[in-house]
Amino acid sequence: RHQSCGANSSPRFFLPAPSDRPNMGRDPHAGTLENVGTSLRTFDEFSQSIKQLTPRSLQACSMEGVDPMDLVFRPQNSFVEPGLSPRLVRLRYDFFDAKRRDLLSSCRKRYEDMADTIDGHGSLGGSAPDPRQWGVIGKEVDKLKKVKTSQKKWLEAALRHELAQLKIAEAGFANVDADNDNQQKRLEEQAQRTKELNDRRAELTEQKRQEQALQLKLDRKLAKAEFERQQEEMQREMEKQRQQRRELHERNMQAMKEKMEEEQRKQAIREEQAMKQQQRLMKMEERDRERLEILQRQKYQQFQEHIEKKEAKESRVQLAILNNDEAFGKKMQEHQERMDKEREREDILEIRRNQKAEENAKKSFQTQMKRKMIKEEGFRKMEERRDAILKHQEEVEIKLFEHEAKKERYLEFKRELDALKSKNKELNVLRQRRREEHRREMFQEAVEHKDAKVDRIKHERQHLWEARKKTGAEAAHAREKFKQQILEMRIKSKVDPKAMEEMLEQLLQGPAFNDGGGMHRAQSLPSLQQGPRSPVDSAML
Repeated sequence: RHQSCGANSSPRFFLPAPSDRPNMGRDPHAGTLENVGTSLRTFDEFSQSIKQLTPRSLQACSMEGVDPMDLVFRPQNSFVEPGLSPRLVRLRYDFFDAKRRDLLSSCRKRYEDMADTIDGHGSLGGSAPDPRQWGVIGKEVDKLKKVKTSQKKWLEAALRHELAQLKIAEAGFANVDADNDNQQKRLEEQAQRTKELNDRRAELTEQKRQEQALQLKLDRKLAKAEFERQQEEMQREMEKQRQQRRELHERNMQAMKEKMEEEQRKQAIREEQAMKQQQRLMKMEERDRERLEILQRQKYQQFQEHIEKKEAKESRVQLAILNNDEAFGKKMQEHQERMDKEREREDILEIRRNQKAEENAKKSFQTQMKRKMIKEEGFRKMEERRDAILKHQEEVEIKLFEHEAKKERYLEFKRELDALKSKNKELNVLRQRRREEHRREMFQEAVEHKDAKVDRIKHERQHLWEARKKTGAEAAHAREKFKQQILEMRIKSKVDPKAMEEMLEQLLQGPAFNDGGGMHRAQSLPSLQQGPRSPVDSAML
């Protein structure tokens, strides 16, 4: 009986509701859930009451598609019904107890697997991993570090260049002042020498005035002309030097103007690159939306296929039930035909017996005239034969009755067995539906958890992108501030390279160009807690 109606075959009717079952001397609270927690590992399989199971035990039952009430032990007298033979009561008890043991074994095995998985991989709960440890966010963080490093190097190079130009300009101004002082000294020395020369000449002229009056006048005119010529030469030399200084100043201004144009051109290129980056991000978001739509369509198609499979399965179950009913009807019809044939055969035998009795009667009438002893002997033999025939008929009828009763018991057992098989199928179908429902819920929880993870990644990537953009803007703003300070110094003609170097170091030590310890943890998200791992992930582990 265990092999014919075990856990792989199933009945469909017998378990009456607890309110309809007879008490049969059992505890009125048997088969109910108590409020004290217990696990499947310590579960008493022969107890008629079940305590409240632990969450892990309930999870194992849900994964196996088992109702905890199906694990409660039911004694044999709970299957007793009016008009039901003890043999069928025992059959039902054996079936449901074997089914209960199989379910309990499956649940315990699932419970032990879950316990081994938890022991091997640690607790199911815990804090969520840092989003910056994920692959995509790690790449974005590395990219932000590279951007900060490159922007810092670029800003340092640009400001060093500006500082070097400032030092060169300061040195140029110092050289021009020194040249002007030397030129003025040379002019004064030359004027002093000219004056001395003129004094000597005047003395000579005064000495020779008497002798060379005309020559003195001529010499005075020549000296005056020479002095005027020298003065003109000095004026031309000074004008030439002033022209050179103006040209040097114009070249410096032209160089500064070209540098400003070059910076504007580089700024335009950076803005264009930023626009291209924004367009690429928009295209990536568009592709993400298309992928989400494709996933939703695939999910809907899978759901439709699941519905079709479910309907086909239900139709096969209904067809199997109809085929069983038709087979039972055919067997009953064949049994009725055999019974009809048996009655016809009995009628024919009765007719033949009657005919034979009539022939014997005729023979007895024909032999009445014979001797009396032969007549009495024949009469006696006929009576004995009749008694033997009647006895034989009674024995045949008793055997037929016993055969019919045995056949009826067999048919009743067969119907009970078929009903148990059908019930087992229905229980397996219900258990499979519970498993599928549990699996769908677990997959839904996993999908929701992954969606939340995707949202966190998008939020963190946006935050890092804004940080990169802010770093570029801070670098441009720092350079403009540095150039503005240099321009103010040049306007005031008070150039201080040491102050500019301190300003350079201060700008490079700003938070926009340094890590500051904030790159090792998420900046744009709160501390998130990871939910319990889904049984699907546990099974995959």
